[in-house]
Amino acid sequence: MPPVIANDGKIYVGSFDQYLYCFNPDGTTNWKVITGGNIFSTPAIDNSGKIYVGTIDSYLYCFNPNGTTNWKCSIWGTTISSPALHNNRVYVGSDDNQLYCFNTNGSTNWMVKTGGGIVSSPAIRDGKIYIGSSDFNFYCFNTNGATNWKILAGNAIVSSPAIGDDNRVYFGSSDSYLYCSDTLGNVIWKSKTGDRIESSPVLGGDGKIYIGSWDDYFYCFNSDGSTNWMVKTGGNIVSSPAIDNNKNIYVGCDDGYLYCFKATNIIPQSASIPIILSIQVISTNQIYLEWSNVSNETSYTLFRSTVNDTNTATNIQGFSFNVTNYSDNTLIANTTYYYWVKAYNVMGPSGFSAVVWVKTLTGSGIKIPKEDVAVYNNYLDLSTGEPARIIFGKSGKVTIRIYTMRGVLVKEYPEETYNKGDKKEWFGDYMDTNNKVAAGIYIVVVTGDIDQKLKMIVK
Repeated sequence: MPPVIANDGKIYVGSFDQYLYCFNPDGTTNWKVITGGNIFSTPAIDNSGKIYVGTIDSYLYCFNPNGTTNWKCSIWGTTISSPALHNNRVYVGSDDNQLYCFNTNGSTNWMVKTGGGIVSSPAIRDGKIYIGSSDFNFYCFNTNGATNWKILAGNAIVSSPAIGDDNRVYFGSSDSYLYCSDTLGNVIWKSKTGDRIESSPVLGGDGKIYIGSWDDYFYCFNSDGSTNWMVKTGGNIVSSPAIDNNKNIYVGCDDGYLYCFKATNIIPQSASIPIILSIQVISTNQIYLEWSNVSNETSYTLFRSTVNDTNTATNIQGFSFNVTNYSDNTLIANTTYYYWVKAYNVMGPSGFSAVVWVKTLTGSGIKIPKEDVAVYNNYLDLSTGEPARIIFGKSGKVTIRIYTMRGVLVKEYPEETYNKGDKKEWFGDYMDTNNKVAAGIYIVVVTGDIDQKLKMIVK
């Protein structure tokens, strides 16, 4: 709940202790007044000095400059939205899905229903009220409550709008985009961040738009929607930024820090180059890869080729923010595959990672009947010591590997010849040198003269 500063220098701020506070410019308390609920809302102050604020007790309050209650009006839902004032009217949203319009004497002028709760705070320009809703729509209402137009975004709109001197309207959405529209409801552009946006945009006066995202980045966009710069913080940014007269930009972050950025000192950076950490053969047609999670990415792309040349590499899969593994199961037996990965952010891609390669398993190329390896008992019971067993239905030279369901290799047995009727058993100490095995589902992969996968359950 950001504070608001009156013309006389007094600071007004609400608190989770249910009080609205008035502080003097020197930090001493002028007064405080109790409400009936936590205060998320930022107060609004009219020309007479009266203070308007909403709380989660389903009331909108009006306090006199000395802290006494002037009036309070009932709202069907709780109020996180901050009120806005225009022409002796007070506009505020509520989680009961409605935008309310009150007169400054406390009487209700009108209310209009949207399709979802309203956390966004209204912005007003030229007799129009702009506000977002959790029904995925951004609304423009006339001062009589009639809908002028609405824009459908890809997810809820918690962010409050900002309106520029050029009559462009900016708002963020939980679909990860910052939107720019004109005042007629036409989307001019939208620019993607790496995660949902709950922060509200602030305009720099020079055409720059500043906003934070849940991807831990703080962004500066140009007036055409291109990214001017982005900087990594240590946590999600829900707070809305503020800019002082020296162009210093302040924003709070979920990592517990208040950041101050000097826009002229920030150099745009492309994503760092990731490293492929591991590559493992699963079967004749499957390979599992993991790569490092670089600090300034918003997505990754994995590339593959059958020759060690990035010019022949094919984009086989794109991945969203923080996804760092992939199981490639569209491969051919007995074939060497080369892999690279790139990281991306709004400044562009990184270079290719260092190449890694591996050859898929050979396999027999013949469909093996299920009875070649029969499951005698696929439960390894740690409490009773009962082992898991398989029985070979025919003779053959095979390699046995055990994987987790994610495709991580946990045990490999060297190639060995088994005769028809032989058993292979696993006890609770088969997994690692610590003689420990985690409960879960594992895949036993038999390859060689016999090619088969079986499920084993450890309980």
